[in-house]
Amino acid sequence: MEKQIELIPFLERVVDQNTTHYKDDLQYDIIRFGEAVYKLEAEERAFYWMARPCGTQTVRERDAFLVGSDGHTIWTHYTYEAPKIQAYRIFVTGGTGGEPVGTVRRLDYPKQVRRVMANAIPAVRMELTFLSGEVREIALEDYPKEREWLFREYGMAKRVRYCPRDEDDLRFILTIEQRKQKRGRPRTAIKLNGSPVRE
Repeated sequence: MEKQIELIPFLERVVDQNTTHYKDDLQYDIIRFGEAVYKLEAEERAFYWMARPCGTQTVRERDAFLVGSDGHTIWTHYTYEAPKIQAYRIFVTGGTGGEPVGTVRRLDYPKQVRRVMANAIPAVRMELTFLSGEVREIALEDYPKEREWLFREYGMAKRVRYCPRDEDDLRFILTIEQRKQKRGRPRTAIKLNGSPVRE
């Protein structure tokens, strides 16, 4: 079982070591992880996070493997600087005093992003949950032309969930990927407040 840690101090340490510009990007990630504390579904608490020389990015783990999702586009965009990226799988397990707690697994981004690109499947539809509580499903290809109408009709979407044709296919891909991560993860450690944390 992976050790649970306080996420914010860990992420701040990684950013201090690996990110030169746009360090404030981390504040958006902290908000996202803080919101995940209150999510019931595991898929809403599993993320891929990267620290680049110029900023950070967070995507939902499932979205990284769904072609057509924002998460897939973001996660696969930075291959040109892959050796400079520190990447992690983060699973938010809860919170203490409003601070997110979870498990952190180091990813070998150059290898892992190649697996993502090789194994990702198409997103075919989107589930949109609006602030009103209304839920609407729309084909991914129809969203660009329907976006304005949806906004006028229902207001702002508070949640966007990309969906494949078959959820079982995506679950299988994620299961295989997590097994590969556990077998092949780097063994380096980052010091957190003076004590080493195994990644």
